[in-house]
Amino acid sequence: METIVKIIARYANWIYATVAIVGLWYLREAWLARKERRRSLFSLEREMAENRIYSIYGVAFILLVILGATYMTVRKVSPAVEAGSKEPSPAEMVASPTPLFLLATPTGAPTATPTPQPSPTRRRRPTVRPAPPPIRHTPAPPPVKPPACTNPAAMLLEPGDGAVVSGVVTVKGTAAIPNFQYYKLEFGAGDNPHQWSFILSGKSPVSNGTLGTWNVAGLPPGRYTLRLVVVDTTGNYPTPCVTHITVK
Repeated sequence: METIVKIIARYANWIYATVAIVGLWYLREAWLARKERRRSLFSLEREMAENRIYSIYGVAFILLVILGATYMTVRKVSPAVEAGSKEPSPAEMVASPTPLFLLATPTGAPTATPTPQPSPTRRRRPTVRPAPPPIRHTPAPPPVKPPACTNPAAMLLEPGDGAVVSGVVTVKGTAAIPNFQYYKLEFGAGDNPHQWSFILSGKSPVSNGTLGTWNVAGLPPGRYTLRLVVVDTTGNYPTPCVTHITVK
C-alpha cells in the first residue's frame, strides 16, 4: 500500500494531464453524439446515439473519481505515510534510552514437592460416528438446441436456445441481409420480454462469425432472451432472431 501511494504521488502531474486529455476527447465524442442524435431520422439511430452519450457520462464519472482519488492521495494520504515511515535518527535513539528494570529474585525456604497420587483409570466410551449426509441428486440442465431463426441472413448460432451461461458470453451468428446497414444485439428478462436493453451494434456484415461479446456477470440469475436485429439502408429489418438463456 505504501508503494502504491508513493507511485501515485510521484506521477500525480502525469495522471492529471492524462485525465485532462481523455476528458477533452470524450467531450468531443459527446458533442458528436448529440449532433448525431438531432440529425437521426429513425428511432434505432437515435437509440444508438443516446447509448453513446450514456457511455460517455460513465467515463466522465470514472475520470472524476480518478482525479479525486489522486488529489486525496497527494494531499492527505502521502504526507501521513511519509511521517509514519520516517525512522528515528541515532541522536533521538541516544536521547531516549530504553529503561531497564531489574527484578529481585525472592529467596526463602524450599517448598516441599507433593507426591503424585495415581489417578483412577477412566473407561473409554464408544465413539458415535455421525450418519453420512443424504445424497442429493442435481437435476440435469435443460437441453441446448439451435435458435429457431427463419432468415439465414439474420441468424444466431451461439449461445444455443436453453444454454446456461455466466461471465463473458461470445455471441456468434450471421448478419448479412441485402442492402445491409447495421445490426444490434439486445436482451430482455424472461422468455417474452416487454422491454429490451441495448448490448452492442456493428456496422459491418458478419457471416457465420462472432457478432460480439456480452458480459452477464452483473445480471441477477434467471431466464433471459437475447435477440439479433439486422437493419437495411431503408430502415427496415426482417423478423429478429431470438434465443433463450439462463444466467447462473
